[in-house]
Amino acid sequence: MLKVEDGSCPYIQYAAVRGQKILPKPDTEIDPSLELKFETIEEQNIINTLAEFPRAIELAYSKKEPHRIGTYLSKLATYFNTFYTHCPVTNLDAVSPQVKNSRLLLVQTTSTALKKGRRILV
Repeated sequence: MLKVEDGSCPYIQYAAVRGQKILPKPDTEIDPSLELKFETIEEQNIINTLAEFPRAIELAYSKKEPHRIGTYLSKLATYFNTFYTHCPVTNLDAVSPQVKNSRLLLVQTTSTALKKGRRILV
């Protein structure tokens, strides 16, 4: 049996697939006209980690240390899974349209970063 532990490749893949499965569902279109509204520490952790993506790639390249990308992806996957657990993402009827839109954007952006990071490593 495959163990899905923090930091493992399957763990990162699991987070990416989890995010991708949310977006094609009905009522998951992102409205660019709505103001973004982030309310939780889980959302802020993802935002801060996503902001580190370009620097993680740059450092991995300049220092010839590709493991930095894996470490970054593991951190992002951990924050995403925590966000998914603590913030409504699949049942967004209980939150405002701004929060719903903001969370869907976080899911989309996180999924994209995980996908791009994995592609770089392959």
